[in-house]
Amino acid sequence: MRASALVAMIVGMMVALSAGAEPASAAEDGAANRLVVEAVGLARAADRATAAEERAALYKRALDALDTVVAEHPGSDLAVKLATGQAIGGLDRAAIDRKWRLSAAELCVARFDRACALDLALGLADKIEDSSQRDSVLLLVVYALSDGDVIAKALAVARRIDDDYYRSWAFSAVIATALRMGDDVTARGVEAQTRQLIERIDDAHLRASAAALFASSQAEGGALDDARASVSRAIAFGDALRDDWELAMFHVDLAEAQYKSGETVKAGRSLARIQKYARRLTVLEDRITVLTQLAWVAAEINAMEVYAQTISYVISANDLIRSDETRDENWMQIAAAQTNAKDGQGALETANKIGTPHLRAQALANAASAQSDAGEIDVAKSILGHAIEQPWRSDSTYGIGFALALIGSAIEE
Repeated sequence: MRASALVAMIVGMMVALSAGAEPASAAEDGAANRLVVEAVGLARAADRATAAEERAALYKRALDALDTVVAEHPGSDLAVKLATGQAIGGLDRAAIDRKWRLSAAELCVARFDRACALDLALGLADKIEDSSQRDSVLLLVVYALSDGDVIAKALAVARRIDDDYYRSWAFSAVIATALRMGDDVTARGVEAQTRQLIERIDDAHLRASAAALFASSQAEGGALDDARASVSRAIAFGDALRDDWELAMFHVDLAEAQYKSGETVKAGRSLARIQKYARRLTVLEDRITVLTQLAWVAAEINAMEVYAQTISYVISANDLIRSDETRDENWMQIAAAQTNAKDGQGALETANKIGTPHLRAQALANAASAQSDAGEIDVAKSILGHAIEQPWRSDSTYGIGFALALIGSAIEE
């Protein structure tokens, strides 16, 4: 449809809307009409623009014009339509917002700007209705901010997380950064809050895992004596577990905590226990999940022989999974394990097996992270350029937000 025809259709729609209602003043309706027509023109210009920076600026101006209708002319019929998320003729605010975020994300990647990508992820997190999904996006942003030593903002985001388990996990990331930076006041204050959160987690498996993650954060910050004491506390929580899958997943977190706190022999024993629990699992999907996490932690603690054996098995076994969604989720986790082993090429090959757009974006972000860690910044940028195009093909706000957070994490500052 030509721009002139679209404008004419929208103007006609506005006239029809005004005809049958009890409207606000003619001046208010007229002002609202002019802003909507302006927004149409800006959006059409953005559609034609080739540069991401120009597209992002034009889409943002179009959104600002539509938001002005709601803010300054709330009595108009158009404001009611926009406030309730309804399309006006061929104009859809949600579609313009989506295009703006994509253009802005492309700009973040082109500039290799971590803060830019993370801010976009935070903006999307606010739109995610499911609290668990929203918390997982916020958690990933906290980890990326903590890795960048943006401790005040990381803590502020962590406090937005509702779930006790996710919040304790986020606080643990902040603790590691605070200790590393020598900010003992922040570290001790957040430690006290984290202990309280862990104690009130109802699920025994999540409580034990949260305690192990807490121990890892102390170890990363150099507080090894505190970390070892926290490891003992995590083991005490873990003693309540009976399910093989839960035991295996807990020992993934425990092995990492033991290794980082200097208990390397005990960490090796935990790896052996994970293998034992995995062998007991009769459902292939469960076994792949556990063994993929085993590969990840084996790489984390430099048990590369265990990693090599395990990653080879899960890559072969995942081809046997019938569900496309489950198989893609597994490939994404496998790519994360390969990234942890600094196998950027392997992670990229795995990512290219994924059909689900937002999962492929996450796997590509992991592959880019491995390349960035290896100093291959141009390669990382190229991979992220492909990654940023993927999630917008999905209708999942959560999937897009999570992918953006992971892409932000992959950008080295």
